Amino acid sequence: MHHLSRSLRAATFICLGGVFLAPAATASDPVAEAVQQFRQATSTLPTPQRDDREAVQVWSDGRRQAAVDILDSFDFDRIDAETIAGLSNAPHSLIQIAGRTSEAVERLDELSRLSTAEGARALIVHLRFLPSVARGADADAQRQARTNQHDHLTRLLEHPGLREALPTMAGDVFQFFRRIDSDVLLEIAPKLTGLPGLLSTSTPPEEAAPLRFLVQAVLDLEDRIDPSLREGIRTAASNAARRILATNEDHTALTQTLEFIDGAFARDELVGHPAPELHFSWHTLDDNSVQTLSDLQGQVVVLDFWATWCGPCVASFPDVAQLQEHYEGYPVVILGVTSLQGQHISRPGGLGGPIERIATRDDPEREFELMKSFMEQMDMTWPVAFSEERVFNPDYGVRGIPHVAIIDPAGVVRYRGLHPSSRVTPREEKLGMINGLLQEFDLPHPR
Repeated sequence: MHHLSRSLRAATFICLGGVFLAPAATASDPVAEAVQQFRQATSTLPTPQRDDREAVQVWSDGRRQAAVDILDSFDFDRIDAETIAGLSNAPHSLIQIAGRTSEAVERLDELSRLSTAEGARALIVHLRFLPSVARGADADAQRQARTNQHDHLTRLLEHPGLREALPTMAGDVFQFFRRIDSDVLLEIAPKLTGLPGLLSTSTPPEEAAPLRFLVQAVLDLEDRIDPSLREGIRTAASNAARRILATNEDHTALTQTLEFIDGAFARDELVGHPAPELHFSWHTLDDNSVQTLSDLQGQVVVLDFWATWCGPCVASFPDVAQLQEHYEGYPVVILGVTSLQGQHISRPGGLGGPIERIATRDDPEREFELMKSFMEQMDMTWPVAFSEERVFNPDYGVRGIPHVAIIDPAGVVRYRGLHPSSRVTPREEKLGMINGLLQEFDLPHPR
């Protein structure tokens, strides 16, 4: 039940920095009304420069006071889990901004004792406030954080109301696996196989799309987890996504989630297996007849997945150029792979210079043409290709860019998850990998 004070329901005014703002007309949803009032109350606050500490403090204080004033109209002893969820939604997380997290958590703890769906909902919302295991914390603090995560997730997975609560709140549960501690995940993994099966065909696809984070977290355990258990969780997630997509075929995010879950990387069929095919819609390779990745067999192929808007990608260009120079004249292809982005970032001043954002949506030919000038701007001496497959390629497990994979002359993926920058993946390490493959196939290599 929502409890708004009479003063809020009336045409009261919020005082902020000497400016009085009338709240929006009363809405049927108190949470939506609160968020709208917060937006209105903070709209007059000037956006500070990051290096202006005084202005930043004024901005922060203004936002906090507005959130405090608005939340005074909610009775934290009586609100439900759904309301707490609404008041803690980004980007206007009123509970956190107002500093009332402890009250929200206390109320959620009280509600979680219920054996109904409301109790499960409270446990789900509480995941937002559950601390991560901080790397810099002392051993005792890390141990306590792991215990809290383990105990909380165990309660949630065993809660009798979870089946009813999960379908409409699945996003919060699966998002949590982005920051779960790996030791905790390993302990509770046997209980996760049945979790995706609790999703129903009526589950909103946007709530199911974060299923990928569950699968990603399990994959990150690598050889620490039993392969059959890992595959069981992946298969359950795939089946759930397919059921929901059957009635929501056009949902892009869930479709991409399923592509990742069913991709070669997630199936553990990438490294040591034939490279998933890439189809090139445009490239600057010397051989114009090349249309696919498999056309490059017979050489070591270094795939560097990247995009013009990616700062770390661009920052690594000097290292890629050195690699290209090192293998000039040898059977090694270093190929920058991107895909149509609907925008192009021009860098007329080169590395470190100003940028210009150019819209190219629905105009692939313009994006291709702009790439030519980009390569000149950035002194790119290696070829670039646009693949019809997304640059965040699910088969190659590309979750972030830049991302480097190395393919042997027989077309088998031998390495993945490398970085083009020598500060991340040392140059000598990459040279050892490439030279090792050249020697293995009795091909010439630099001495």
